[in-house]
Amino acid sequence: MWVDLEQARHLFRSVLHFMRRSVAEPRTVTVAARMVENTLHIECSAHAPHVVPSALFHPLEGNQLLTCRRIAENNHGHFSAEKSEQGRLFLRLDLPVPAV
Repeated sequence: MWVDLEQARHLFRSVLHFMRRSVAEPRTVTVAARMVENTLHIECSAHAPHVVPSALFHPLEGNQLLTCRRIAENNHGHFSAEKSEQGRLFLRLDLPVPAV
């Protein structure tokens, strides 16, 4: 995987900072990473009943998640947010890993 180190740090710090300040109980944030074929999948989740996923990437909100999405897309990846019916928020990052 080739990602600018400073951009990757910004992306991961921003996601964790957002989750800590936005979820019902910051200690319940989970982070999981796995490789599937040539893609690194990272998922961060927590119970966040008041977060609306469709508003997370609005350009006028001034939040850092829009920047995270742009970093992922600039590195041929994908960054998304979804919410379960039970109120659990999932932030998902997929980054391609070139074959060596």
